[in-house]
Amino acid sequence: GLGILISLLSACSLSAFSAISQMSYMVSLVEQASVDTLTNCYSRNSGEEILDVQFRIASRQKTQLSVIFLDIDDFKHINDRYGHEAGDKVLKSAAHYIQKSLRDSDISIRWGGEEFVMLLPHSDADGATRAVRRLRAAGLGKRPDGTALTASIGIAELSTSGVTHWADLVELADAQMYLAKTNGKNDYSVYVPATLTTKSA
Repeated sequence: GLGILISLLSACSLSAFSAISQMSYMVSLVEQASVDTLTNCYSRNSGEEILDVQFRIASRQKTQLSVIFLDIDDFKHINDRYGHEAGDKVLKSAAHYIQKSLRDSDISIRWGGEEFVMLLPHSDADGATRAVRRLRAAGLGKRPDGTALTASIGIAELSTSGVTHWADLVELADAQMYLAKTNGKNDYSVYVPATLTTKSA
């Protein structure tokens, strides 16, 4: 009887261990699918889900929420002249400095190619601007030719935007990024209701 009991306990233990291992493996797969392997930022698909949830929470609780849209300047030139491997190194460097400039509660997303979106819960435009200034002061790393890597950046906050969907808030930040880019690049612009204002460091 004791032998049977020990055998049953061993079988149960092995089954439990197997279930835990499978669960850990599943969690690992989900995490891998959620993160862009090159930059260690969230992938766009998982980032959109996070944006949706955070936008709903901020809208319901009337709390601050800001979005920063960053596009690396002249990135196509890097790939065309130095190759995609050099381009990947530049992206990894930029992602490192982006994540370093953010708070633990902030979220960085690789939006696509050389574009990054940063989500800052409980932060207004002034808070987002301070994060951008920290990033610009630290830099994004170097281009393959040794010159400083720069970016055009747009900022939009929920409370002043008047939007009702997270995608519209990202679009506002994207439009501000484009404004900074067309005004000469290596700059940032903040959305202000009824007025578009570019602020330079």
